[in-house]
Amino acid sequence: MAIETVNFCPLKSECETVKDGKIHKCMWHVKLVGQDPQTGEDMDQWGCAMAWQPLLMIENSRQQRSTAAGVESLRNEVVKVNTDNQQMLVEAARLQSAKLIG
Repeated sequence: MAIETVNFCPLKSECETVKDGKIHKCMWHVKLVGQDPQTGEDMDQWGCAMAWQPLLMIENSRQQRSTAAGVESLRNEVVKVNTDNQQMLVEAARLQSAKLIG
């Protein structure tokens, strides 16, 4: 016998209701479209923004790691170029001083 899981709103609210000929919709009831960061599967679902928070935080962390890797790569290139420029300036100064002395 399987146990049924029942999700409920801790605010004791409904996502959408029809009253007086109007649809009353919770502002936190949003559609999320994209890839699930845990499974990689495409998703197109409606759900509570508060319930989506853990999933969105995982995706945010993944994107931050990607950005950090890009920044580190840029930093390494800037350091390499600065080192090359310093060596070029030292060599130019050496040649200039050799001209003045000789």
